[in-house]
Amino acid sequence: MALVDKIWAIAQTPGNEQGFTIDLNRMRMCTDEGFCVAYAATQNRHGYDDLRDVVLPHAQGANGSKIIGGWYNNGDNQYYFDSIKVYTTRAAAVTAAKMAEQIGIYDLRTQNYIPIMDAVTGSFNPSLPATRARSHSI
Repeated sequence: MALVDKIWAIAQTPGNEQGFTIDLNRMRMCTDEGFCVAYAATQNRHGYDDLRDVVLPHAQGANGSKIIGGWYNNGDNQYYFDSIKVYTTRAAAVTAAKMAEQIGIYDLRTQNYIPIMDAVTGSFNPSLPATRARSHSI
């Protein structure tokens, strides 16, 4: 089975709708500590074609980190995917997220999504509370 098909299957596995982060080097869920930030180059990518044509090549390329994150958006019934970089500190992740115009980061240790942009004002706010996400495994 091709790598893109393995990732697509993981995305569609019951229980992974809320999100998952895959280390392509080890082909397993990321369980290391750190904070995930999506690369700007792979923002707003959804569906099999974007996974195959944009996200996976970026993650495997010289500018990627060999990590892919994904989740299912109930609002538009689409699977979304990002090429991800993991930072060791929250501060570094917030800085990188701002530069990539991301609205949040993901804490691998606590399995929390951490919004950094106030949806009302549009300003970045690294002190916004985290929301709980489920832990996933392959």
